[in-house]
Amino acid sequence: MYLYSSFNLYKLENLYNNLNSEIFIVKIISNKEEKQYVNKYYCKVLLINKENKYKNSKLLLYTDKESEYKYGDIIKIEGNFEYATESRNYKGYNYRRVLWQEKIYGILEANKIIKLSHKNNLESLLNSIKIKLENNIESTIEYDEYKEFLKGILLGDKSNISKDVKQSFKDASLSHILAISGMHLGYIIILLKYALCFINNKKLKNIFSLIILTGFVILIGKTPSSIRALIMYSMVVISRLVYRKSNSIINFFLALDIVLILNPLNIENIGIWLSFGGTFGILVIYSKLNIKNKFLNYILQNFLISISVQIIIYPIILYNFNTISFTFFISNIFISFFIAPIMFLGFLICIIGKKLFIGELVYFIEKILLNLVFYFTNFISNLEISKIYAPTPLIFNIIFYYIILFIIIYKEKFFQFIKKLIVIIILTNIIYSSFTNFSNDFSIFFIDVGQGDCTLIKTKNNKTILIDGGEGNSDKVDQGEYTLLPYLLDRRIKKIDYLMVSHFDSDHVGRSFVYNEKFRSKKCNNINTTRKFKKF
Repeated sequence: MYLYSSFNLYKLENLYNNLNSEIFIVKIISNKEEKQYVNKYYCKVLLINKENKYKNSKLLLYTDKESEYKYGDIIKIEGNFEYATESRNYKGYNYRRVLWQEKIYGILEANKIIKLSHKNNLESLLNSIKIKLENNIESTIEYDEYKEFLKGILLGDKSNISKDVKQSFKDASLSHILAISGMHLGYIIILLKYALCFINNKKLKNIFSLIILTGFVILIGKTPSSIRALIMYSMVVISRLVYRKSNSIINFFLALDIVLILNPLNIENIGIWLSFGGTFGILVIYSKLNIKNKFLNYILQNFLISISVQIIIYPIILYNFNTISFTFFISNIFISFFIAPIMFLGFLICIIGKKLFIGELVYFIEKILLNLVFYFTNFISNLEISKIYAPTPLIFNIIFYYIILFIIIYKEKFFQFIKKLIVIIILTNIIYSSFTNFSNDFSIFFIDVGQGDCTLIKTKNNKTILIDGGEGNSDKVDQGEYTLLPYLLDRRIKKIDYLMVSHFDSDHVGRSFVYNEKFRSKKCNNINTTRKFKKF
C-alpha cells in the first residue's frame, strides 16, 4: 500500500510538470457549476498536444460565462494548465492536495474552445436521469435554500448549497446530513425493500437492490462515503446469497482497503476519517450496548448512536476544525425524526414533481418539515456551546486518547502491554508538552492574509503580540475568521496579550479583531482567541 501510494503521489506531482499553454482534448464529466465570473466543470483528458500519456487524468476546467457544455461533450481547448495553490501558512488549507484526493491534477483555464462531438455511456445516461430529477426539484420547491439542500441529501449535488447553510449545519454538528453516506443509503435500501415487494424471490430481490444501489452511487458521483456504504451492503447481500454469516468488522476493513486502493490519497480526506470513524464507533461501541427501555427505545437508541460516533471522531474534529460542541446529541436526536420523511418525500418530488394533487400535498408536507429542520439548525448553531474553539491538540494527546479508549473497550486483551505503553506515552507527552508550551525562543511569524498584513510575535517570556489582521470586508473573505484564527489555534496560542493596529484600512484590520471594550482605548490585553472573531 505504501509503494502504491508513493507511486500515485509521484505521478500527481510530476505528470503535468512541463505543461503550460497547450492544446487539450477533453471530455466533460460533470454538470456546469456557475461561479461569479466563470463556469466550472470537471473534465477527463483524452489527448494533450496529440500525446496520450495524459489520457484519463482529470482536470478542473474554468470557462467564460457564455460557454455552456453538457456531460459527455468532447471539446478541444487552447488553454493554460496550472497546479492548484498549496498551503500558504502553517497547517493552512492546501487546495492542491484536496484536488489530488479526487485524482484531479490541476486547473485548466480555457482561452478558446471548440466542441468536437458528444459521447454517451452509462454514466452519461445516469447523469441525464439525475438532471431530470433535479429539474423536478427545481420546478416544485419554492425556496432556493431548500432546493439545494434536497439536491445535496438526495442526489449528492452540494455545489450550490450556500456557505451560510453549510456553516449552520456544521456548527450544529449536522454536516454529515449534507454528505450521502451509510445513513442515506440505509433509507434508500428501505425504500427499495417496499418498491420491490412484488418480487417474491429474496435472492432476486437482493440482487436487484444491489444493482439499483450501485447505479445510484455512480449517479451521485462515487463519493468515498457512499462507496464505503455500498461495499459493506454488498458484502451483506453476498453473504445471504451464499448462506454465510456476515461479519461487520471484516466488511468495514474490506471497504476501507478498497477505498484506499482506489485512491491512496483518500487517507488525507477528512470526510473519510469522519465517515469510517463514525461507522467504527457504531460497530465497536454501540453494538456492545443493550437497550432495555422499550418506551424510550428510539430516543435512547439515537442518543447512544450519537455518543458512540462522537467518542471515536471527537479527536479528529478537534484536530482539524478546532471546535468542541456540547449540542451534538440534541441536534442528532432531533434530526433523526425528520431526515427519513424528508428523504422519502424528497424522492417522491424527484419522481413526480408537482403533478396532480398528490404532488401538491407532498410539497406542502415537505416544506413544513424543511422549515422545522432549518429553524432548529439555525437555533442550535447560534448557541455558544455549539461551537467552542480550542487549540489544536498534540498528536501524542490523540494517541493517548485512543489507547485509553482501546483499554476501555478491550480491557481483557493485551492489558499488560498497553499499561506499560501508557506510562511511556504519558512521560513523553509531559516532556514534549513542556518544551512546546514553555519555549523561551523569541519568534516572529509573518502570516499570509492576502493583500493585507499580519504579524505574530512571541517573546521570550511567552507573551504574544499580534500586529494587524488582514482583510475582512463583507464582500471579501474574512481573513480573521478563516485564516488568522485557525493559524493561532494551530500554533496552540490560547490568548493574545497585546493587539496592535498600524492603521485602520480594511486590509489591515477589517473584521479580524475580537470585539473588546479595551480595544477602544487601543489596549487589548488577554484577548481569548477561542472566541469567534466579531466585527469591530
